[in-house]
Amino acid sequence: MDAGKLTRNQKQIDGMRAVNFPVERIGWLATAELAAAAGLLVGFVWRPPAIAALAGLIAYLVGAFVFLFRARLTRFAALFPATAFLVAALALSACYLA
Repeated sequence: MDAGKLTRNQKQIDGMRAVNFPVERIGWLATAELAAAAGLLVGFVWRPPAIAALAGLIAYLVGAFVFLFRARLTRFAALFPATAFLVAALALSACYLA
């Protein structure tokens, strides 16, 4: 995550508008990303927060897919980052639950 959502970077705002995401809710996305990062870091010491963070991260990325598909942004360049992070989150989930 970069600080673009927290600082309301114009490029981030334009991207949110392109997929019809309500710009006034961009702070919630930044909060979800920070919570996931914190949960994964704490998860190195204590497992439950990591599992919760991964579940939230997977929900976040599925939401990203929904907005991308609703905006008909299905080209590779638009889908690759979300796909890569979703696969990584699912792989980490498998490791934590194994």
